[in-house]
Amino acid sequence: MRQFHIHFAWARPWFLLAAVGLSACHTNAPAPSSTPLLPAPSAATASLEPGAVPVPSNDSEATASDASGIVSLPNGVVCDRTRNQVILTGEVAIDAGFLEQVVCIPGTREHEALVVVDARPADVHAALLLLGARPGRPGRWEYGETDVLRLPPEGDRVSVRVRFVDNSGAPQEHLISSWIVGQPGDRPFPEQPWVFGGSRFDDQGRYLADSSGSLIGLVTFGDEVLGLESVLADSIEVDSAVWEARTLVVPRPGTPVQLILSPWSPPFPKE
Repeated sequence: MRQFHIHFAWARPWFLLAAVGLSACHTNAPAPSSTPLLPAPSAATASLEPGAVPVPSNDSEATASDASGIVSLPNGVVCDRTRNQVILTGEVAIDAGFLEQVVCIPGTREHEALVVVDARPADVHAALLLLGARPGRPGRWEYGETDVLRLPPEGDRVSVRVRFVDNSGAPQEHLISSWIVGQPGDRPFPEQPWVFGGSRFDDQGRYLADSSGSLIGLVTFGDEVLGLESVLADSIEVDSAVWEARTLVVPRPGTPVQLILSPWSPPFPKE
């Protein structure tokens, strides 16, 4: 445990420098356009073809230097400080089967995650810092002498919503929890925040979620950027598989989506 804190303290300035530097890029930028960067479902997006994602064109896409309050990071990570949200672009990974992840990155855990995004987890971490979110630490578990010890995650609470266009061409936006169901009995997944644990670093100062792909975890691997408030062990000997994709509502695999990360309630504190 002490080693974890040393690594986090050593590497965290990298995120802080990135956040401060990106914030400074648009300090003197012109006032934002009246056109939303990523509009919520409305008449403006109702004409999109099924499977399309309401994203701005290349000509209007804002960057850190051309729109006040908006910072664009690599691989489609957008931090909108005016609307207090981070937007990620990806696609549906699976629409059936048990889940261990909610969101992962390519080449990692797509077989057990609802959504896959191109965003590097470290960039998502930096974008959340720009909103004022405070990371803590991921949850963890271990075997005790007579029982399993569970240490819940710490950090600010985050809402995760998913936006897509359904087969009728209608834009939809829902909490990502609505895509999860429990077995047996098709139990609804409880509406709850996701905790900004902030992953962790290895002995070489590498951000573990960038290699493991654990962007938003369902079970507790201990390296996820965002995770459940409770600890669900990643060993079936400890916790049996319960949560799975809600096939009736999850779009087909490959459907483009956007994820919207924002404060759960109240807003992230401003320093």
